[in-house]
Amino acid sequence: MATPRERLAELLGTGSTASFSAHLQTPAHFLHLEVADVGRVSLPVRAPQAKKLIAAARPAKFGRGTQTLTDQSVRDTWEITPSQVTLGGPGWQALLEKVLEHVRDELGLPRSRALRAELHSMLVYGKGQFFLPHQDSEKHDAMLGTLVVSLPSAHTGGELVIEQANESRTYRASREELSFVAFYADCRHQVTPVRSGHRLTLTFNLLADAETPTQVTGPVEELATCLSEHFSRPAAERSSHRQLPPPKRLVYLLDHEYTQRGLGWDRLKGADAGRAALLRAAADQAGCQAVLALAEVRETWEAWPVDEDPWNDYDGYDGVEDEEAEGDGATESNYELNDLIDDEITLAWWTAPDGTGGERISLPVPDSEVCASTASRDLTPYESEFEGYMGNYGNTLDRWYRRAAIVLWPREQAFAARAEAGSQWTLDELRSRIDAEDLAGARAAADSIASFWISADVHSELLGPALNAAVGLRSADRAVMLLSPFQVEMLTPDHATQLAAAAQQYGEPWLRSILSGWLPSRHPGAGPEFGTWVEDLPRLGSALRESGVPQAAGMLVAYVWDWLNARLNACTAIADPAQRQPRLALAQPPTATAAPSGGPRRDTPRRDTGRTARIPGRGAGVPAAHPPRRNRNVSAGT
Repeated sequence: MATPRERLAELLGTGSTASFSAHLQTPAHFLHLEVADVGRVSLPVRAPQAKKLIAAARPAKFGRGTQTLTDQSVRDTWEITPSQVTLGGPGWQALLEKVLEHVRDELGLPRSRALRAELHSMLVYGKGQFFLPHQDSEKHDAMLGTLVVSLPSAHTGGELVIEQANESRTYRASREELSFVAFYADCRHQVTPVRSGHRLTLTFNLLADAETPTQVTGPVEELATCLSEHFSRPAAERSSHRQLPPPKRLVYLLDHEYTQRGLGWDRLKGADAGRAALLRAAADQAGCQAVLALAEVRETWEAWPVDEDPWNDYDGYDGVEDEEAEGDGATESNYELNDLIDDEITLAWWTAPDGTGGERISLPVPDSEVCASTASRDLTPYESEFEGYMGNYGNTLDRWYRRAAIVLWPREQAFAARAEAGSQWTLDELRSRIDAEDLAGARAAADSIASFWISADVHSELLGPALNAAVGLRSADRAVMLLSPFQVEMLTPDHATQLAAAAQQYGEPWLRSILSGWLPSRHPGAGPEFGTWVEDLPRLGSALRESGVPQAAGMLVAYVWDWLNARLNACTAIADPAQRQPRLALAQPPTATAAPSGGPRRDTPRRDTGRTARIPGRGAGVPAAHPPRRNRNVSAGT
C-alpha cells in the first residue's frame, strides 16, 4: 500500500507536459538588424558580411566559477557586444512577445508569469569554431534561461545540442528563417563545430517577472490530506520496516537544478513551478509551512559495465573489471544500474519562511521524509564513480546530484523543525521573542529543541547570536543548553563582551561549566583550527580581561598550557633527533604565543602543579581550574 508521501509524489507527477526547451521558426523580414561599424545586416547573412561582422567582434569569453576566461580550446567564437547591436523593425517587438508566450507555455511556466528577453551578445561562428558542453551562469537575479535566435545563413554543422536528465535535443538553424530556441539555465548544451559557412546568433537572457497571484487549480484537497496523514502516522524505516515516530518534515525533491541566487518561488522552472503552487496551496489547507531548499543527494547502485555478463558459468560474479570503462573515457552510459544499495540526502541551504534570504545548513534527511515525482536515477548526476568487484561485494556506482526541494512541516512544529539544522533563524527568532517581551514564548521555544540541540551542526558565526539569546532567556539551564553545541575554537575576542554579560547574569560556576563543556576532553592534535585559535589566545585573553571575566582567560590558558606541555613531552620522548626536531619546530609557534608570562624558562615546559596560571601580558596570576574535561551534558543552578 502506498504511503501518503508516495501518493503525494504521484499526484504531483500526473499531467505534467513541461519541456526543458522550446523551438519556433518565423519569417526573417520581421527583424531589422544593425551593427556599429558594419551597418545594416541583410538576412540571410552572406559570407562577405559575416567577415565584416567578425572584424567588428572580439574573441568570446566564458565564465568558470567567479572567473571570466578566454580559452579557444573551450569556446572558439566571435562576440559582438549588445552596445554595438540595434534591433528593430515594424513587427519585431510584437513577434518577440508572441515568441515569449510560446516559450512560456512550452517550458511549462504559469500563464501568470511574464517573460522578458534581454540581449546578451551577438555571436559569429566560422569554420571549425565551437563551444564545448556547459551550463549558462545566471547573469541577472530574474534569469531562468537563455533564448537563442539563429539568423538565417548557409552553413553546415554548428548544431545547438541541449541535454536535460537523460534526454538530448539537437536544433539546426534555417537558411531562410529566424530560428528561436529557448532552454533553462541548468540545461547542459553545446555548439558543435561549424563545418562550412558561418553560424550567426543573437543570445538573450530569459528573465521572469514576479508572478501575478492566481487561483490554483488541481488536486489541492487530496494533497492536503496526504500532508495531514504524513505528519500524523508513524514512519517506517526502509531497511527494517520498524515503526518510528511520525515524520518531522516532508522533503519533496524538484526536477531542475538551482543556485542559491536563483532559488525563489517566482523563479521555479517547468513542472517545478506548477507543483510548488499546488504544494503551497495544500500546505495552507493542512496547516503547514513550506520553504525552498537545496539538497545534496548521493546514491550507491549495484551496477556493471554494459556489454558484459555479470554472471559466469558458476552462478557467481566473474570478478573481471572493465579497465577501459574505468579510465578517463568512462561515462554514465558505460554502466547498467541494477539495485539501489544506499542513498543519503542532506539539506545544505534553505530560505527563510517568508521566502527571502537564506542560510547554509547541514541537515541529513531520512528516507521516510523524502519523496519525488522524478527519481534521481532518471536525472544526470554531476559526478559519478564506479568501483569494480572487490571480492566481498559486487560492482558499485556512486552518483551525486544537486537537487532543489520544497520542505514542509506543521506550523506548530516550525520552530523545532528549523532548529534541528543549527539554524541562524532559530537564534534570531528566540531573540525576537525576547525583545518583544515574550519571555514565556522564548523559553517554550527553547524547551522544544532541548532534546536535540546539543548535537546540532552549528558553526562559528552562530556563537554570537547564541550568546545573545542565552543572556535574554534569563534561565541558567536553558542558557547552558543553547550554548552546548559550540567548541572552544569558535570563541574569538569579538565574543568577549557577550560572554562577560552571560557570566554576570549567571555567575562564575555557570561560566566554568560552559567553558569546560566547550573544551575537548582529550588533548587535540595540531589541527589548523585549534592551532590558529591557540595563536590568537593572547588577544582573546586580553579581551576577556577587559570585559570583566579574567577567570575565563585563566581557565583557557591553563588548559592550553597543559596541552602544550603534553605535546612537547611527547616530542622530546622521541629518541631519534632527526624525527624529534621537526616535531619540536611545529610546536614552537603556539608554544611561544600561549606560554604564561613568568612561566618556566626551559626547553621543555614542566606541567604546572600549582593552582594559578598567568595571563599573557599580565604580572599577577589568576585562579585556574584543573584541566577541564569535556562534558556536553552540563547544567547550572539558577
